[in-house]
Formats: sequence, structure tokens, C-alpha cells
Amino acid sequence: LWTTPVVRTADSEADGAANALSGLGLRSALSLRLRADRRRLTVLTAYARKPQAFDEDAARIGRLFTAHVSLALDSATVREQLTEAMRTRDLIGQATGILMERLDIDAAGAFESLVKASQRENVKLRDLARRIVDANTGSGGRGVNER
Repeated sequence: LWTTPVVRTADSEADGAANALSGLGLRSALSLRLRADRRRLTVLTAYARKPQAFDEDAARIGRLFTAHVSLALDSATVREQLTEAMRTRDLIGQATGILMERLDIDAAGAFESLVKASQRENVKLRDLARRIVDANTGSGGRGVNER
């Protein structure tokens, strides 16, 4: 499924060898790739107790269905990423404000400093911002909103 979008197993018992499908009483399967990136593969698989349950029409309908599911998954992923970005935006803003005060620099310089430190330490920007905010508020220092 890394290299082809559809894989069909016509009869799990046809070759006479015991396998996981036939051991569960499943004779045929239709696996459809939803998406594949460098590190993960997302697949939808349908199983049947009878052999040769999935013909070319089933594969064609399955591919149409997975095209819709893939769009929904992509949309959900984008929404999740945007939600996370909104959550971390304020945190990064607070860290930028702390750096502005501590280093006596403007907002652009503070953000640039935050980005460079993130790259230098090989940590996500939001994680570095969290450390800065926690260090400022957790050590008895003034919070950004307490100025």
C-alpha cells in the first residue's frame, strides 16, 4: 500500500498456508490507502468471510469512498493544526513580551531572538516560549499581564 492505492486478497486459504485472516475465518480483504507520507500510512480495510468478495467494482467504489475520507482527514488535520497554532500564539506573544522587557528590544527583535534560540536548541518554538513564560511566572517574577 506504500506503492499502490488498492490491494485485494481474493482468498486467504487459496495457497493452503495458514495466515492471520484465515485463522479468523476471513477469506478476502480489500485494503485502500487513504494517505501516505514519509512516516505513516493510513489504510481502510474491509474484510469478508467468503472468498473473492471484492471485485473490481468494489475496488472502484472503495477508491471513491476513500477519496472523500481522505479529504475529511486532511480537513481535520488542518483544523487541528490551526487550533494548536491559535493556542500557542498567545504563549509565543507572552514570551516575546518577556524578551522585549528583559532585553530592552522591540517586538520584531524579540521574536527573531526566540526563533533563533529555538533553532539553535532544536526545540519547537512553542516549547521554548512555554519555558520562558514558566520561568518568568513560576519564579516569582511578574507575569506579562501584571506589568
